[in-house]
Amino acid sequence: MLDQLLKNPKKYFWSLNKDGDLVLGNADLGLKAKLTFTLTKKWVNLAPLVESSPGTYIGQSKTYLKDTKEYEQVEELYKLIKSQMKEAKITERWKISRNTLTLLQNYYQEKTND
Repeated sequence: MLDQLLKNPKKYFWSLNKDGDLVLGNADLGLKAKLTFTLTKKWVNLAPLVESSPGTYIGQSKTYLKDTKEYEQVEELYKLIKSQMKEAKITERWKISRNTLTLLQNYYQEKTND
């Protein structure tokens, strides 16, 4: 999933929370679909809040240490998204929210089935 996000981050809905964490997704469409990326100097944590149906949550939190591919990918995402936010115009909020919901539900549904 990180590879897909790095290829086309503008296709998805991004924000920064009050703690400075990168957040993919929102709850605007009824079902919750958010993935919070917390980046520190030593590790990165990916914490999903994804509903497959109302009240049914899928996905597990994952932590990756600094010397991993996933850490480097999230570090790159932070750079891309922060620069994108400076120039961002949200003209198709519904479409990018829907793209994000679909991506997160599909990814975590597959992980649940593994």
